[in-house]
Amino acid sequence: MEKHFDVNTYVAHWVASADDDYQAMTDMFATRHYHWALFMGHLVVEKLLKAFYVQAKAELPPLICTKEFATEWIKNITTIQQWIKTTLLK
Repeated sequence: MEKHFDVNTYVAHWVASADDDYQAMTDMFATRHYHWALFMGHLVVEKLLKAFYVQAKAELPPLICTKEFATEWIKNITTIQQWIKTTLLK
């Protein structure tokens, strides 16, 4: 984990990213993509919580998702998706 960083820069990053996602959420809602609007709303809350965490603790949130982690789970999800679709179409 990074030892020296500017808290305000990281807070601003998460808030700006949440604001972008909020706009996407409202755009999706306006075009009747309600399930995607709610998914984006989840991202808004998650990013604002990360900003709060950084500000409150003066440290970066734990890194949970790495490229390796995502690669492994995308393979797993692909396998599950294919199995379910194959099972449904029998």
